[in-house]
Amino acid sequence: MTCSASPIKDIVGAFANDSRVLIWDLYNEPGNSNLGEKSLPLVEEAFKWARSANPSQPLTVAAWTSFEGRMSKRLMELSDIVSFHGYGSPQSVEATIRICQKLDRPIICSEWLRRQVGNTFEAILPLFAKHKVGWQHWGLVAGRTQTYMHWGSKKGSPMPKIWQHDVFTPDGSPYDPDEITMVRRFRFVE
Repeated sequence: MTCSASPIKDIVGAFANDSRVLIWDLYNEPGNSNLGEKSLPLVEEAFKWARSANPSQPLTVAAWTSFEGRMSKRLMELSDIVSFHGYGSPQSVEATIRICQKLDRPIICSEWLRRQVGNTFEAILPLFAKHKVGWQHWGLVAGRTQTYMHWGSKKGSPMPKIWQHDVFTPDGSPYDPDEITMVRRFRFVE
């Protein structure tokens, strides 16, 4: 399969100086679906194509598994801002942050929240504050992306008592109002 640089150059080039774009996350979970390091050449090309458009915004691809492994190290090296997915326990998220800090670049956790393993707002937000890790959350409303379901859930499975990821019910009310309060109060440690 041959990939063309044109879509990446075109999209990044069109918005290279647009203040609405904060960061370019070029590739989600390279190596997933048992591809392993076979994805790495395409990731490296994606960075070249994006950089050739001379964007004013930083580029990244999130490390998401085997954070000390060759693939993750290379993703971090290529990235202007180190980003990662942190779905593990609070201890593993903090260990991942320490690995990311070795590059002495800004850090963003671009995916997290897996309540059933203790990866909760209450446990993870203080780590982000303490280590000055930026964060974003992508699963929002139950029923939109089904990320309230646990990984491996089968079609037709009942809604779990402990949601994995989403924050709001379909009617817009919070799954846990205390989580919303924590987000509103979030501050980086001075």
